[in-house]
Amino acid sequence: MSDAPSSEPPRRAASREGEPGVMLDRLQGLLQSQLALVHRGRLAAAMDLFDETDRCVRGITGSRGAVGQGSTPQWQCIERLYQKLALALMSQRTEVLAALNAVRRGKKVLSTYGSRTTVFRR
Repeated sequence: MSDAPSSEPPRRAASREGEPGVMLDRLQGLLQSQLALVHRGRLAAAMDLFDETDRCVRGITGSRGAVGQGSTPQWQCIERLYQKLALALMSQRTEVLAALNAVRRGKKVLSTYGSRTTVFRR
């Protein structure tokens, strides 16, 4: 290896995770992944990504230059992803509550008819 300057731009370190722009890209990717998982009904897998998303958000808000990093369209995209994720989670919550209510009604019906059918089984 020679110490002579090369015409190529210097390479950055492989790990640039701490850089605000990279963290914004990572946050955007995590939100997209969570949204896709929620749409597929894989809530547990989406929640598994929550800690990583939270760390990313804390890193962005904790770094002084992060707010100024990223383009306005990128920030708007992140905001839209958060809104879509919140709506998808509310929709899933509504579906889960409806299913839970149906199970409760079914259980009540079974307990009502179950007590009556024991009389006829003698």
